[in-house]
Amino acid sequence: GSSYNNSSDPSANSACVLVSRCETNALLPGLRDGPDDGIPGSLDDDRGSGTPSTSSQTELSTFTPRYLHHAIAGATAGAVVEALLFPIDTIKTRLQSGNFLPSVQSGRHDSSLKAAMDSHFARQKLFHRPLAGVTPAVLGAMPSSALFVGSYEPTKSALLNLVQRTGGDVDKWSSACHLGAAAFASCVSAIVRTPTEVLKQQGQMAVQGTPTFELCRDLVRKSGLRGLYQGGWSMLMRDIPFNVIEFVTYEQLRRSLKNLKSRPSDQSELTSKESALIGCMAGALTGALTCPLDMLKTRMMLNEMAGKAWWQAVREIVSKEGPAVFWSGIGPRVVWIGVGGSIFFATLDIMEKSLLAYTTQRENDASKKVRRKQNQQQQRVTLEV
Repeated sequence: GSSYNNSSDPSANSACVLVSRCETNALLPGLRDGPDDGIPGSLDDDRGSGTPSTSSQTELSTFTPRYLHHAIAGATAGAVVEALLFPIDTIKTRLQSGNFLPSVQSGRHDSSLKAAMDSHFARQKLFHRPLAGVTPAVLGAMPSSALFVGSYEPTKSALLNLVQRTGGDVDKWSSACHLGAAAFASCVSAIVRTPTEVLKQQGQMAVQGTPTFELCRDLVRKSGLRGLYQGGWSMLMRDIPFNVIEFVTYEQLRRSLKNLKSRPSDQSELTSKESALIGCMAGALTGALTCPLDMLKTRMMLNEMAGKAWWQAVREIVSKEGPAVFWSGIGPRVVWIGVGGSIFFATLDIMEKSLLAYTTQRENDASKKVRRKQNQQQQRVTLEV
């Protein structure tokens, strides 16, 4: 699966720090005036009608939980991607499983889409119940994507702010900051994403359509809570490079496109269509590059490599099926992650802008209310004098 978590995946977000735009200005001075560094809605974006006065910070703080915006937008984007593209993910998982397609000559396992389509029996299995496992996927994508985006944004901003405060070149260190933020966010979101992915893939391979609750109960009875985290290390081995490559690529493509278009400051943000385009490019590239890691993760989570460490699993797969098997399901994966990337980043952009517009309006209303109170107090003092 992606990070939509892809992405994914992405509800309550204990990792998010609820910081208002006013409070952010006090905690991270100078960042808002720095270069653009992230996805729409990041802390350096200077949109709205201006920062409220210091005297009104306390009263306005509840109206601008910026990191909560990122969590809500990430949860929405992750759930939308999982719901719309889940059948493609199911096909990919079944192609990667070592127990799905019939063996071919020399005892090796052919997991290509072409081999599945050439076999009537395999073709029926491949497309049977394409929504199996969709419930844990969609429900799990919301908190995991909220955790990812909600921790990625503040971490990225904090790292960029650190570079700026220490006199470093923000443009030079931006990729490293994005890399570090994506790696950290991958670890945070894995807390929810790993059991979600286990239940999802177990459901995708269940022939009889076992309900999610029964899958979860059977895993816990058999292996305890550790059963829900089987293949967890292989999950991190895939997700950390996946998210690093995808988000760094997306951020750099975004910066390059904005510089190429040379837009005036009041039109600095990309449109949702442009976000979707570069999201598709970043997703397709990342999906292809990380396919071997995804295939290994699938085998580990389906417990097909029971009792083996990941390096032992790699050695056994190569000896029995050949190295080419690690690219199983690359076609559906590239389509899924590419299209999913466009949907994810476009949805993220739309949600961020909508939430920002809503809270900015509330800030303005509250600011006017504060100024009215101040004027009334000043008038009372003047009359008393």
